[in-house]
Amino acid sequence: MERLIRSHPSAIMVSLINEPFPMGKREEAALYVTDADKGSRHLYREELEAFFIAARQAISIENPDRVVKNVEGDYDPPTLNGLSDFHCYPMWYTNHALPVGKLHKGFLPVLKAGWKTGCGEYGTEGLDNYVVMRERYPRDWLPESDDQVWMPDKIVRSQTFSMHGDWFEEQNNLQDWIRESQRHQAFATRLLTDALRRRSDRIVSTAIHLLIDAWPAGWMKTLVGVDRVPKPSYFAFQQSLEPLRVNLRSDRWKAYAGETVAVEAWVLNDAAHDLHGYKIVATLRKADQAIAAFELEVDAPPVLPTPAGIIPVVVPQVRDREPFFVDALLLDDGGRPVNRERLELEAFERVAEGQPSAAFETGTDQAQGVFCSLEDFTQSKAKLLDQVAAGARLWVQVDEVKELEIDKVRITVKAMNGLFFLARSQEEASTRDFKPDDFSFWYSSQTGMIDFIATRHLDCDCLTPLLFTYRKPGFSEFASGVKQKLPVVGKLKIGRGELILSTLDISGRVGMNPILDRFLKKLKETP
Repeated sequence: MERLIRSHPSAIMVSLINEPFPMGKREEAALYVTDADKGSRHLYREELEAFFIAARQAISIENPDRVVKNVEGDYDPPTLNGLSDFHCYPMWYTNHALPVGKLHKGFLPVLKAGWKTGCGEYGTEGLDNYVVMRERYPRDWLPESDDQVWMPDKIVRSQTFSMHGDWFEEQNNLQDWIRESQRHQAFATRLLTDALRRRSDRIVSTAIHLLIDAWPAGWMKTLVGVDRVPKPSYFAFQQSLEPLRVNLRSDRWKAYAGETVAVEAWVLNDAAHDLHGYKIVATLRKADQAIAAFELEVDAPPVLPTPAGIIPVVVPQVRDREPFFVDALLLDDGGRPVNRERLELEAFERVAEGQPSAAFETGTDQAQGVFCSLEDFTQSKAKLLDQVAAGARLWVQVDEVKELEIDKVRITVKAMNGLFFLARSQEEASTRDFKPDDFSFWYSSQTGMIDFIATRHLDCDCLTPLLFTYRKPGFSEFASGVKQKLPVVGKLKIGRGELILSTLDISGRVGMNPILDRFLKKLKETP
């Protein structure tokens, strides 16, 4: 193989195996595994390592200059020699490698102390462009008309149907599925690429999976279609890879007017020279109005990411909710512009009435508007249910339980992969006025980062879902049609009132996430 490709200028590196799943050391594996259950290619890890050494030596004989990476996406890193590598799909295969909130914050998967590493794959799927689908797909994969109800389960081997529910709401026609899947792909491409570049002190090689496709629908994680027409993610990737750029990062994307939000300013320098005398000029803007300005001195070493400082952004005053922006300009030592970036955040008007920070106080005589723990509910169950039946609405947190029975209705609480996004009911008054992505990427004051919005869901046919995720088919499971909704917040009608049951993770989020506060306030209002 090396003889075949050694004269090809496009072959810059070879790797020997993709994502091996070895069972570990022979003596450990012998305790619980048979020979038939060995890891990749029936090799124990030490046998695989011996193969790496032999293969590298054979390659070196044929081409001493060849760069070799033993493993792409190693689930038992690192190798005895050569560059270690991990694959990272936290915004598609949810929490793969590590949760995306941690990656955005600056965490990495576990590495051996002192080692550098590569990230040989990351990315998400985005459906092919409309023209590719209409011109090249089999007709039985597509609807006859664009307004006809359609699901991407018709596309052979498409993952969008099974995976999208962790990231965006279910659509019902061809154009909407293309738009939303490509929107998520572009968003994830930018967020993940930026996060990996900010850790290029340890990550010394990356590859998005995949740049261009060789066949329509062959692998829709690609950024460019078979016809070489880019998807939106291509341009997000291009902008993220500017060799010298300013980068803005924050863990809070929505905040109240008057709050101070910390925005990190970074210089991402792939050049072989330092940036002594450079500076960042940042401007806080609402619409076209400049509100405040900041200046940070830059002294960045070559080929490294450098945190230049924190911009203390005071959220501007708004009516209801409005976007605002932090614009950053990187200037060289002669004051010439080098690169610019805009960070879009959202400001919310804080309404004094019914402060949500006090929404979880219990012990009141009336259940109207009360939010309580399962323990409080259990202690006063009969009294509270009577009040609900009389017309009250009661929110009960049911995190620490596996099963409960209320008014002869049995509800099971089931663990699930931690989620950063929930869909909202478009029919219910308490949720329909929110935007499709409002219930996503919330900040936790307990962990100081974007963290899971839910780790459990409710299983009960009698519950009406308010906030929910979707039942996700397994990789080998065929599924089609509208997916089952798994409530994270659901309501149970009792008499003239409503019992709201929730596994939503609200700890450390009330008062810090305006969408959550508005949702709780809506539920406190009279049914």
